[in-house]
Amino acid sequence: MIPEKLMTLEKYTFITGIYSLMRRNKWFIVALIWLPSFAQAQDQTNFTQFFLNPYLINASYAGVDGQTGLSLIYKKQWMTVNGAPTIANFSLQSPVSPRVSLGLNITNDERGLLNNSAILLTFGYNIALAKESFLRFGISGGGTWNTLDMTKLESLNNDPALANILENNASITGNAGISVHVKSFQLGASMPTVFAPSYVSLDDFTITEIKPFQSIIINASNRFYFNDDKHIFEPYALYRINADLPPQFEVAGILHLNHVIWVGGSYKQDFGISGLGGVKLKNKLAIGASYSLQNSGINELNSPSFEVSLNLLFGKRKKDAPLYSFVNTLKEKEKKPLKKSASELIAEKRKVEEAARKKQLEEQARLKKEEEAAKKKTDEIARKIREEDEAYAKANPPKKPDPDQVQPKDTTHAIEQPLIKVPETPKDKERHETVKRGGHAKELAASEYIIAGAFSSEANANRYTNGLLQLGYNVNFGHLTEKKLWYVYIHQSNDINAAKTERDKYRKLRMFKDAWLLTVQQ
Repeated sequence: MIPEKLMTLEKYTFITGIYSLMRRNKWFIVALIWLPSFAQAQDQTNFTQFFLNPYLINASYAGVDGQTGLSLIYKKQWMTVNGAPTIANFSLQSPVSPRVSLGLNITNDERGLLNNSAILLTFGYNIALAKESFLRFGISGGGTWNTLDMTKLESLNNDPALANILENNASITGNAGISVHVKSFQLGASMPTVFAPSYVSLDDFTITEIKPFQSIIINASNRFYFNDDKHIFEPYALYRINADLPPQFEVAGILHLNHVIWVGGSYKQDFGISGLGGVKLKNKLAIGASYSLQNSGINELNSPSFEVSLNLLFGKRKKDAPLYSFVNTLKEKEKKPLKKSASELIAEKRKVEEAARKKQLEEQARLKKEEEAAKKKTDEIARKIREEDEAYAKANPPKKPDPDQVQPKDTTHAIEQPLIKVPETPKDKERHETVKRGGHAKELAASEYIIAGAFSSEANANRYTNGLLQLGYNVNFGHLTEKKLWYVYIHQSNDINAAKTERDKYRKLRMFKDAWLLTVQQ
């Protein structure tokens, strides 16, 4: 890189006077062919509007816009000087995934008779550190070559030695960079040269090399949003360090108005001040220009410089890709749920109520279907019990009538009305009997019971119990010596109040609507 501050008036006088020496010594031409490699004259980092496309100064910024970006920039240095440097750059960059970006960078630098071109391909990668914080890396590699306008050198146009030199003036080139982003702040460092280009020494015309990693560029900026994020003030700082040259700093300040107009200024050490400005259209296109005022130092070239740029974004933004774009500076706001109107709320409430009503009807239909199935099953069990009782009674006629025996009724609800029952209590009083425990082998334990049926025959009590078990109820039966009956119970508890609560629940079922309480004492 040849900073502008090294282009002193004396050096410019040397360049303009070198034409006369060319006609006498072709080695001056050879030296000029390799001079761009020697001094790295092709330097895309010296654009005044680098902030529009930070990819120009640091490879890690490839794809930082979050979508495909195209950039064109042209700079005319020292406009009043014939043959003064002009540099043009084209770049295309895009994120290909939330983590990976690719870029293409083409630069052409013309200085008098010399023309230097370079093509670089870039690979970028970013790592999320936290919300709105990420770390980016980038590395570029490609080739560079030099040409000489031979039409201006009539006497040496066909020199074979010179032609041989021109065939070997290409070399590889590359750069690398890293940057960290924390919300609206960014800090980066880059190495413009990571390879060692060859050049012809001006002392003895021998081939030698430049050591890589000899220069570093550090950049930083921050965005200050104000007036409800409608406007932005954005300061930039740039610092160039070179092992063989004095360091150089550059500062700039940009004011974004309504994310449409931007104006600002910059100062580059030993180069001068610049006015900056441009317009942004629909957060997709940015057009900018800069005018650098001539310097007034006695050791400086007294001529202004001019620069124009165009940046275009297209395609959709990559989802979850971190971004920091100059063209699109709008903040991405979190989407808030829209407030619903009164009619929408009413309609939504009705929809919920209708769904609840439909669900309730479906539940009622399901319960009815289950109840009908259970009734059918209990009727079948009752029929079988009745048939078995009749067969048993026919085969074993009783010698004496049992006073506690209740004659079977011809009903389809036999299982809901036990075949053997104790006398009913008045309707105005809840049935609750208390009996002392006897000594039968299958005597009921002292406890509170909810009784579903009472039988004088153990076989009948057993069949009734099995029928309820088949319906899925947890039932059992036992004997009471004092009553000489077998009791089928559907619940047992040590708490009378808990037993009453369970009894009321069972009574809601048709088959247990006559369930009653039995207390067995020790």
